[in-house]
Amino acid sequence: MEYYLKLGSNDFQLLKLKKKAVIAIFPDYHENIENFIKDENINLKDEDDLTRLVKFYDGLQE
Repeated sequence: MEYYLKLGSNDFQLLKLKKKAVIAIFPDYHENIENFIKDENINLKDEDDLTRLVKFYDGLQE
């Protein structure tokens, strides 16, 4: 299965399910994202964990 993200007004981006690739998509929040993945034991191949990660990122935007 493939996942895509749309960030802001940018085009959709294919989400590669590797930690470094995910962190690179969020350059302004790379440290927050990296810590969240580690602290919450996020499995990037698990759809529920990906949803949690995106919700966390959305919360950072507020």
